[in-house]
Amino acid sequence: ILGEYHVNFGIEDKLVWQQQQADNNNNNQHQQPVVSYANFSYGKFDNSEHFLSLWMNSAVIQRVLTSFHQRPKMNVVICLDVSESMKESLCTNELTRIEVAQQALVQLCRLSLEKTDRFAIVTFNQASEIAYPLTAIDNLPYGMLALRRHILSFTPSGTTDLEQAYRTALSIFNDDVLLHARNAGYQNRIIFMTDLQLNPARADVYNHAENGIFGLIRAAADKRQVYTTLMSMGVEQDAPLLRNALAHVQGCDYMTLRNTQEFMAKFDKKRELPFVLTPIVTELSVTIDTEIMEVYSYSDLDRNIADVSQGQLLVVKSMFGHGGSNDYSSPMIVKFKYKPQLKLTVQFTEHSGGGGGHCSQQMIDLTYSDVEDELAAACDNDHGLAQLVKQKDFYDSLGI
Repeated sequence: ILGEYHVNFGIEDKLVWQQQQADNNNNNQHQQPVVSYANFSYGKFDNSEHFLSLWMNSAVIQRVLTSFHQRPKMNVVICLDVSESMKESLCTNELTRIEVAQQALVQLCRLSLEKTDRFAIVTFNQASEIAYPLTAIDNLPYGMLALRRHILSFTPSGTTDLEQAYRTALSIFNDDVLLHARNAGYQNRIIFMTDLQLNPARADVYNHAENGIFGLIRAAADKRQVYTTLMSMGVEQDAPLLRNALAHVQGCDYMTLRNTQEFMAKFDKKRELPFVLTPIVTELSVTIDTEIMEVYSYSDLDRNIADVSQGQLLVVKSMFGHGGSNDYSSPMIVKFKYKPQLKLTVQFTEHSGGGGGHCSQQMIDLTYSDVEDELAAACDNDHGLAQLVKQKDFYDSLGI
């Protein structure tokens, strides 16, 4: 039933804002933004129902948050899979996975990282090794010829051991490196590139606190402030498996890259690299001050992304500005207890040049207009024309 009707919303006009007028004597200077409600008519029922649509406007995110995003200095460790399967094409009629990764790494160290950034490479199959130690880009020889030749010499063979590879990458972040990072304002990130398809049946193994790949990623973030980006090369991963394990890990990101264009964009400083290396906001929460009675539909994101019993509509540990796997702009459908005015609260910490915490509250006006009140007064029945239409367990809406 939920898919039986379609509402074609505009891209820019998803939220219609009004400003409450200050009183005539200008004593009340405090104005709050108000979201106007919408009205939708069901063609087959010849009646109407009020609904409210709220979701993230991706155009606003792109214009505002990403436009002013400034990433910090970085310690970047690339952990590259060089197992036998990396000889396969990233997609049909394209370069092999290892060739695309090699091109991306050459671009990263030559053109995309800043001189103050530090860079290392770990390669792995059933064994792992530090192929290039952590080095400041400014200390590399002009042209980086030796480094480029070394990257292009990687030859795929063998099987894959993710956990051993991650431990090797994490070992680069020793106490001295972490102390320098804190004192000099660096952030630490492991970019983990593999074509191994994770098996949902082994979720408990992956989540083991000491020996599982997800457990290692969580511990690195919580205890050492080393954050991880998991890049799946040409292989679709089980989305619920990754979300349940990593969505609530500070600074963690994951994505599937399906072709060369997508892959190279992630390592281009003028395109997506700044948003791959650091999130644009962290600790984002969206709450509403009324009882959420039932959730009818989420996007494919995750049913555990928020605690609706506490009035939470959305909770995101780390939001990245690139076009990755997590699309938070998809609406969800909820049934909530009616109030004439609702208060929507948005809180987040901005990661742009050391930005701090922000909190914004908007009033959502669900009261009837004067015209509707007049129609209601003229109606013979007690409820009037302005009464919200009620249909048992039917909420056709692309928003709230």
